[in-house]
Amino acid sequence: MRGGAIGGLVVCIVLVFKKEWAYFLAPIYALLEGLFVGGISAMYGAIFNGIVVQAVLLTIGTLAGLLAAYRPGWIKAPKFMEWYAAFGLMVTLIWLYIEFLRLLSKLMSRD
Repeated sequence: MRGGAIGGLVVCIVLVFKKEWAYFLAPIYALLEGLFVGGISAMYGAIFNGIVVQAVLLTIGTLAGLLAAYRPGWIKAPKFMEWYAAFGLMVTLIWLYIEFLRLLSKLMSRD
């Protein structure tokens, strides 16, 4: 889990300065963050039953909303920035998933 978080951070920092490397580094970032998110999901899932499924569904709903806004052209990116924009979307969705986990865990621990 820590390796995924640290590796993802390093890839993020590199991409801030080398946007043209996004086509190569975005999949590496996805793999590293998958390790990180998988570890966090396992930890939350061990404590709160069903929380991971709820957070995944909320994240998929958010992605569906973003794709619905992209399809008619409300969200646009220049051709040379498409990989970088996809990377930004991936970072945002991972952040939202973690925040959904935190919010749901707070709601479940109120009982």
